[in-house]
Amino acid sequence: MRLATLVRWIVVLAALGWIGYGVAGAGLSYLAVQDILDDALRHAARQQTTGRGGQTGDVLGRIRTAVVLAAGREGIVVQPSDVEVSTGPGQISAGLRWSHPVLSVGDREILVIPMSVHRSLAAAP
Repeated sequence: MRLATLVRWIVVLAALGWIGYGVAGAGLSYLAVQDILDDALRHAARQQTTGRGGQTGDVLGRIRTAVVLAAGREGIVVQPSDVEVSTGPGQISAGLRWSHPVLSVGDREILVIPMSVHRSLAAAP
């Protein structure tokens, strides 16, 4: 085997490893956000059923704050404006949009994967 072929294989395997690492990180980020949204919605629904929910605006603000704080604990940087929360007849919905960095240099993100999750929870009859 020639040296050029060996170097080529090493570069290809390194690129495949880097791509796999980026995809796995994005997948884990997606699953973490799903859990965060589900927990926030379940907590809000539990408070609504016990009568401690408060006004609709208060509930939406608490869900938004809970999602932002929990995402920060998971290392996902989001702003309150990235969280969409709404209520409807018998349901609460929440969504989050964020970018998962794949390649960054210092504080600058060069390549990101835009991601979003939307979850809703129907109230128990």
